[in-house]
Amino acid sequence: MALVGAAAAILAVPLPWANLRVGSPSSIDFPVSFLLSGKFGATGGLSIGVLVLILAGVGALLFSFPKLSFLRRLCGGTIALVAVVFAAQLIQTLTRAQQMSPTSIAVGVFLALVGGVVMAAG
Repeated sequence: MALVGAAAAILAVPLPWANLRVGSPSSIDFPVSFLLSGKFGATGGLSIGVLVLILAGVGALLFSFPKLSFLRRLCGGTIALVAVVFAAQLIQTLTRAQQMSPTSIAVGVFLALVGGVVMAAG
């Protein structure tokens, strides 16, 4: 199950993470700093997509080492946390700008969340 979760998280990276009036950016388009600031347009630094890929890859590799399952669970939990914090920041930012709609959070966030939970539980 952990490998299925890691695969789901990896598949979530190129998918849209937000439905905005200007397009549907993926996790690669958002820097990790968005998780803390909620500000659009920040450039530079590690992207959320790269962070999720690293965590899912490490978690998938750790699947072969049962004694290190706590690290795999930590990677999965961190992916799930990233998805939740991203959604919360997106909702807060769009609500402030009065651009929030029920479909603002796109499929990539949900797939990353499910993948992280499955990877942590598996």
